[in-house]
Amino acid sequence: MVRISSSIEPEYGFHRTFTTSITSKNTDWVSLVEESRCSMHMYYKFPVLVFVDPYELANYQNIYSFEHHGNANLELPVAAMDSNGTSLLLTLTSVAPQLEVPVPLHLRYGEISHSNSETHRTAEIAWPDLILSCPSPGKLPLLFLYW
Repeated sequence: MVRISSSIEPEYGFHRTFTTSITSKNTDWVSLVEESRCSMHMYYKFPVLVFVDPYELANYQNIYSFEHHGNANLELPVAAMDSNGTSLLLTLTSVAPQLEVPVPLHLRYGEISHSNSETHRTAEIAWPDLILSCPSPGKLPLLFLYW
């Protein structure tokens, strides 16, 4: 029904873009979502080494609105952060058979290495969850999760 793929560009550096492509070969899917008055959301969970800048996300208001949870202090190094990282919930502004959803990412300065052999830190970033939230008369909304 729906295919989701993500990529991070460029491959190296402190400033990257996490782009998720959402495609559906079935155009009925789009009309079904719209007729059902469903909203489309994407949920991201980022490790402490990665952060998103809420001020920069505001530049994408034609694609999505957002809720950012976690520490938004862009200047703090990893050592001064809560180890839980941050999360981001996007509400997409439109539904189409093919969507590109860019999220600008930044990396924090990592913890100091106490070893001469360890020169780099890695951070694993999971693909976002795609959530359809559809109204249900007199009940909580129905949620459909795609990953």
